[in-house]
Amino acid sequence: MVGSVAVVVAVVLGSVAVVVAVVDDSVAVVVAVVVGSVAVVVAVVEIPSLGVIVVAIVVCSVAVVVAVVVGSVAVVVAVVVGSVAVVMAVVLGSVPVVMAVVVGSVAVVVAVVLGSVAVVVAVVVGSVAVVMAVVLGSVPVVMAVVVGSVAVVMAVVEIPSLGVIVVAVVVGSVPVVVAVVEDSVAVVVAVVEIPSLGVIVVAVVVGSVAVVAVVVGSVAVVVAVVVGSVAVVVAVVVGTVAVVVAVVVGTVAVVAVVVGSVAVVMAVVVGTVAVVVAVVVGSVAEVVAVVVGSVAVVAVVLGSVAVVMAVVVGTVAVVVAVVVGTVAVVVAVVVGTVAVVAVVVGSVAVVVAVVVGSVAVVAVVVGSVAVVVTVVVGTVAVVVAVVLGTVAVVVAVVVGTVAVVVGSAEVVVVALVVVVVGVVVLDFGFV
Repeated sequence: MVGSVAVVVAVVLGSVAVVVAVVDDSVAVVVAVVVGSVAVVVAVVEIPSLGVIVVAIVVCSVAVVVAVVVGSVAVVVAVVVGSVAVVMAVVLGSVPVVMAVVVGSVAVVVAVVLGSVAVVVAVVVGSVAVVMAVVLGSVPVVMAVVVGSVAVVMAVVEIPSLGVIVVAVVVGSVPVVVAVVEDSVAVVVAVVEIPSLGVIVVAVVVGSVAVVAVVVGSVAVVVAVVVGSVAVVVAVVVGTVAVVVAVVVGTVAVVAVVVGSVAVVMAVVVGTVAVVVAVVVGSVAEVVAVVVGSVAVVAVVLGSVAVVMAVVVGTVAVVVAVVVGTVAVVVAVVVGTVAVVAVVVGSVAVVVAVVVGSVAVVAVVVGSVAVVVTVVVGTVAVVVAVVLGTVAVVVAVVVGTVAVVVGSAEVVVVALVVVVVGVVVLDFGFV
């Protein structure tokens, strides 16, 4: 110790890289010394306004993160011995420090507590991404370094005259995402690689504004911007397969999915109502739902096969048919207390259900084979009719506790079908 200058010197044995830390009052400086054929690159990032210096050391293709905290709080120094990454922690004071050691390709997570502020440092050996998180005061800063076939350039530049900090991230030929921090506004920069999908996700959050970009080679770049505390969902496009792209700005949500020249589905929601967006892959479609306030509209279109639309006014659930080829499921439309269900697939089958208040009428027609009609009034009366050709099997009518059986139900069936068709036409025409 010379005056107020504290000097820490390490000894080099063999091919071990030595890290020497020199602390002068409130200024921390980290110097790396290379012994043997080990290449050590030292990067020093100084943020004068925050009074700290962050140092990163890379040995060959192994990224070693060194976090230095100014003051009497804590200093974390990493030393690499051959292919073994060792993280060493020096505690100044009574601050607890957690150390981890990496052997081979095992990831290292180092957690350091600075007073009441947590600092998490992760080091991964091999071609895995290295993420270093450092909390400076009340400003969280996340820096990502990827070692392997993914090029990541990260710069932290402070402009004292403007009172801002600029963070830029470049991934290969991906456009640069820049976050500007003013005063104590948090900056989060994340670079995540998904090898199975072959995509890279870059996220930058400045205060309550989030910007997310996804790059899949030269295929597409999808950017989502969120203003507020609303979560961001970003689509990942691999080849001709699309997931979901959702952009929420305040209370307005816009969703669009484009897969080549197949289809474009757009949904706009004004309010806090959830949005369900169709995913179209080839000729297979799921469901497209758009909700604006209390009005829901659902439509599924597959070329010239079929178009099914459902409109709901109120808070009643909507069930929408999915038509693939000549196979149909169910289409249900509920408006207030009036429900209409109809599915038509060519000349194969027609299922029509109409519910008005507490009265339900259901008719099923399969060519000229069979007709089943069920009428329920409240929870008491039930009418069931089964017709094979022109022969009525059983028709049971229960009103209260009185049962009536009719031998032939052709007239009843025709009347019910006419009523159903009329309601369907009037309902869809009204909507």
